[in-house]
Amino acid sequence: MTGSIYSASFKRQVEASRLELTGETTSQWLGVAAMRSAFCIALNSTPASWTIEAQLPDGGVVTVGQYNSGTLFNPTTPRYITVNAMCGLPIRFVSSVSQSDPNLWVICKS
Repeated sequence: MTGSIYSASFKRQVEASRLELTGETTSQWLGVAAMRSAFCIALNSTPASWTIEAQLPDGGVVTVGQYNSGTLFNPTTPRYITVNAMCGLPIRFVSSVSQSDPNLWVICKS
């Protein structure tokens, strides 16, 4: 019996986005439709609870993730968001409190 092994490598697409907050609480919409995971990094942030919202095709907004205070954008502990939030729709991040001088990043991978 003979056989062969096929190997292939795939390069994952990576996008880094700095969050720009409107009214010090709500980020811009991120077009992450082709992405499968997102890693959240805070270089500077105010402790807060965070909600992740998705924008529906009709313009409606739905919550796809919620994080307690200090668990999402924590300067000492970067974190992946739940896979449920990576639903193929644009997403944004909403803080429960105003962020003064934030430095927040979302790194998405396909």
